[in-house]
Amino acid sequence: MSRKHIVEQYERLIQTAPRWYLDVNELLDVYEYYEDEGRLADADLCLRYALQLHPDDEMLLVKQAYALRSNGRVGEATALIDRLNPDLLEVRFFKAEEALAAFRLDEAGRIFRDILVESVGPTPGDGADWGLHLDVAECYAAEGLWREALHILAPVPSDAPDARNVRLLRAECLCNLNDIPSAVEEVNAAIDLDPYAVEAWGMLAELQYETQHYVEAQESAQYALAVDAGDEKALRISFFAHIAQAQRSEALAVARQYVALWPDEYYLPMHAGQLCLTLNNTDEALTFLRRANATCPAGNPDRNHILALAARLQAMKGDCEESFRTLLRTCSRTNPYDMVCVQMAALAVESGNAPFACQRLEEVSGHITPQNGQLVASVMSLLSTYPALYAACPSTASALRRINTSVS
Repeated sequence: MSRKHIVEQYERLIQTAPRWYLDVNELLDVYEYYEDEGRLADADLCLRYALQLHPDDEMLLVKQAYALRSNGRVGEATALIDRLNPDLLEVRFFKAEEALAAFRLDEAGRIFRDILVESVGPTPGDGADWGLHLDVAECYAAEGLWREALHILAPVPSDAPDARNVRLLRAECLCNLNDIPSAVEEVNAAIDLDPYAVEAWGMLAELQYETQHYVEAQESAQYALAVDAGDEKALRISFFAHIAQAQRSEALAVARQYVALWPDEYYLPMHAGQLCLTLNNTDEALTFLRRANATCPAGNPDRNHILALAARLQAMKGDCEESFRTLLRTCSRTNPYDMVCVQMAALAVESGNAPFACQRLEEVSGHITPQNGQLVASVMSLLSTYPALYAACPSTASALRRINTSVS
């Protein structure tokens, strides 16, 4: 039975059957399917069901250990692994990964070398299984050990069953080592092996975009989208490649498609909102920025950028009061209230509301002292850009004159 049919059977059973049973391998297939699809909540539920049915199965317990570790419960994960058969391949992998994360590279290397020798033998022949080389290299790459990953992949022959994925991992390593030409060669070799590999086309488009080959990046993204019209990376690169070529209407068309397909992503809607602002398309800018703000994780530095764009939009629409309320949401220890007031003054005067700008400057004028160098510099920069504000903001101008007098 195919994995798809097993997943369908599992989903039908948990919805309709009061009592049901699947064997360990079937449940592992379902669990790994959910993991591959990014359906982590479904994967977690599947693992719980599986452990209820097979509480002593070591493969399931290894999966539980990985789930614990990914949730930050490292001590519990290690304690669970220590109870399992130390000769189990998955247990050895876990311990090697643990050693890598703890900077015990020699220990990890010994474990991995033993695993690889067992998998292909000391002198690999034509029938050798090279799959574990890719798994081990991925472990090194996950820790940023790019050279070590390349070393592990070096003996894998070009006709190995996983040759395409080996090429792509080599490309990732080479890219992170700043050897872009070699990375492009590896990706092209992967495409030769599988012209329908969406991941390969996406990686090629990304490399071409980063090296400012925007036309080529657009073409590669289109190849990826021809295979999978909803591929996130290809849509994202297509959007930015259009912007780099000043193809703004085409970029917005991609952004609309992206938002419909990827409603939980914030990064591209943030940039689409910024693009709309430059085009004075305020209504659509607001739609994009609302989506971006709703999906951007709390604590992400981009959140303040989204709020600043929204505040600019509100000021452009003539609502400086609402703009100021939005901008105040960026207030923090690193962006204090006085600085937010100056930022708001800039937005107000840019949008033609000089009185509101003066209100904000006069509000902080008492804090314009030599001790507040950043505030002084920001106010002076704004007034040098809009010198008419000097006469309209007497307290601010007086504070700056006192500083100039004390310095002289």
